[in-house]
Amino acid sequence: MPTDIEVKLEKATSDLTIAQTELAKAAGRVSTLETIVALPTSHRDYALAKSLSGASLEAFVKKTEAERDDEVATEKKKMEKAVMDMLPADIRKQLADNTVLTERLAKAEAAQELVAFGKRATEHGLPETFAPTLQKAYAADPAAIGELLTIVKGLTAQVATGVLFENFGKSNTSGTGATAYQRIVAAGEELRKTDSKLSKQQAVATIMKSSLPEHRELVALHKRETAVSA
Repeated sequence: MPTDIEVKLEKATSDLTIAQTELAKAAGRVSTLETIVALPTSHRDYALAKSLSGASLEAFVKKTEAERDDEVATEKKKMEKAVMDMLPADIRKQLADNTVLTERLAKAEAAQELVAFGKRATEHGLPETFAPTLQKAYAADPAAIGELLTIVKGLTAQVATGVLFENFGKSNTSGTGATAYQRIVAAGEELRKTDSKLSKQQAVATIMKSSLPEHRELVALHKRETAVSA
């Protein structure tokens, strides 16, 4: 018959074995949680929802991120289908109709937005076919593209004004009698066609300060005419 000490020793050994087993289980759970927490959010939520552990968790973690994305997406579709199958037929039909209407609305809005970008492109001196590029660029960084379009519009205005002035000057070399100042005013009016925010005075001032050779020559001529008349 075992002595009291032997009984106590046996019980203590049994308790220690149980404690060690529980500790090992706890360590395994901690390791599992650490592995799950290290995953990206969507993958972490999926692993927790599926209660992945052991070999199943290890297999999931070993997959590439794209492969895990596919697995999550596939499981999500299965769950959505299961939920849909539980709904009454009339509710399922209504939801399907709503999905179709939402897709049509999205396409219509995209087409309308594309038209608006086409108009915006032409307003800034770009071809209307540039609309899809603008649409994509605005989706990425609207502020930066807005600044770029402002610069493009200014450059386009300078080029257009230079060409128009060149043609205007040629039409006046045949002896129309226009003074240099009148030609400066006319060039300013052409500039206002490309930038309607400019007042007449601002347009004239812009031409007077222009660095284009044609404008500089015209300003010099105006000064000479003013000096003669004085």
